[in-house]
Amino acid sequence: MNKEVFQGIVNICQTHAERLNWSMQHLADKHPYTAASLSELTEMELAVFDQFIVRFSKLQDVMGAKLLPAVIELTHEEGELTTFIDKLNRLEKIGVPGFC
Repeated sequence: MNKEVFQGIVNICQTHAERLNWSMQHLADKHPYTAASLSELTEMELAVFDQFIVRFSKLQDVMGAKLLPAVIELTHEEGELTTFIDKLNRLEKIGVPGFC
């Protein structure tokens, strides 16, 4: 894996994280999210909440499918890791910061 490919993956994760953060900030006054608070959302707030859900899902997907395998590849770890939890466990085992 070259540096440009890895940086591209990181950039995608950062974009999702920034948009996720934006949506969280715009819904901060609705926190904690309850059935009652969610039922009172305006159409625009629902759209922002939808963005929150989509960006969270996309960030998790990119991290599991691309970022974590890239980090593992860069550390030259051996073995096939098929599940998200296997990848997290391997990163924790080798002491990667942020995964311990």
